[in-house]
Amino acid sequence: MFWVIFPVFFWLFATGSIWLIYGLAVMNKHVVPEEEFPYISTCGTYPPQSCIFGQLLNFGALMVGSITVTRYRFLEEQGDRSWVNKISLAAGLISALGASLVGNFQMLNEINTHLVGAVLAFGVGTLYFWIQTALALRLHSARIGRGTARRSHGVLIIVTAFGSTASTVSAVLRILGGFKFPCFYYRDCATIVLLRGAIHPFGSRAEQCRL
Repeated sequence: MFWVIFPVFFWLFATGSIWLIYGLAVMNKHVVPEEEFPYISTCGTYPPQSCIFGQLLNFGALMVGSITVTRYRFLEEQGDRSWVNKISLAAGLISALGASLVGNFQMLNEINTHLVGAVLAFGVGTLYFWIQTALALRLHSARIGRGTARRSHGVLIIVTAFGSTASTVSAVLRILGGFKFPCFYYRDCATIVLLRGAIHPFGSRAEQCRL
């Protein structure tokens, strides 16, 4: 039962962490939302919330890595031992590393490393979602037929893949174009977190997965 609800727990943890850091930054008067709504990276730059920001993202990265490995083993034991599944494993772990870099190298202290981490977390994370979209469709097609799988899972697959891509593209455009819309940054973070939790309901056989 634990591995079935673990992705949901990750979504709750990550969403709560984002708003906790924001609340601490406002309470400590390190950001003034009435003047300009801040990025979450800005909220996590100043102590003491910078310490909490790093710890929460490290823990979140650990959970992402655990979910990624469990998903890989689940698909492997369902018969998918393809190189695509292995690439998905690597992409998921790299995105977890990126999240850790974002938390440990704050924006105002080491901006270049912070942005590298963001690219790994969001960019490589988007690649992970696209691969998992294809693997999920193939798994369900083998179980219930391709036509039925496309009808029953088509909407979720489209939302998952295009949601992660749209979030990443919009974040890159804001960085490269200099557009400052931090509220959309929160939306992008929430979307990625939601998709990470939503794409990984392993089903009843997850408890039998050998790690």
